[in-house]
Amino acid sequence: MRETLVSFDRYLFHIINGVLVCRPLNYVMPTITDFHKISLVRFVLLPAIILFWIWKRRGEALRVILVLGIVAGFTDLIAYRIVKPLVGRLRPPLAGIPVVLRAHFGGKLSFPSNHAANMFAAAAVLSAAYPTLTPFFYTAAVIVSYSRVYVGVHYPFDVIGGAVLGSIIAFIAIRAARKTGIFQQSKA
Repeated sequence: MRETLVSFDRYLFHIINGVLVCRPLNYVMPTITDFHKISLVRFVLLPAIILFWIWKRRGEALRVILVLGIVAGFTDLIAYRIVKPLVGRLRPPLAGIPVVLRAHFGGKLSFPSNHAANMFAAAAVLSAAYPTLTPFFYTAAVIVSYSRVYVGVHYPFDVIGGAVLGSIIAFIAIRAARKTGIFQQSKA
């Protein structure tokens, strides 16, 4: 059974990384996958959005940011420090399979994808706070997760595992934050 799943995962990887490709996506996907590393985004755009959000929503924004920070910290810790070493799965470029590598990667372990875990955790938290924007948050999470396979640094099951892990951690944190009164759904 395990070998069948691994074979299917590698087959899906080959389709996404090597067959369902096109020249524009070869430029777009590496940018999407590492969007958070772009200096303009990191040092100008994101701080401006956060400051505007805090200015418009004050306490509500700060509470959501607090929950986002806690969730991101736990998600990263659990995915990177606990699950990845336990599973020990090598990234596609290190596993001896054909890969078209379109982006750099950190670390040698693949499962789960921290990008997917963090994006789905953030999507869950932000969707709980602002339900009308749920399609936007989850679409962004799916696109970033897909980009990880497209650029050749994760298998499809890595991003699915990351998505599930991030979602579970976020739902636990949201529930706890709601019980303590720290976190509520936005009124607007």
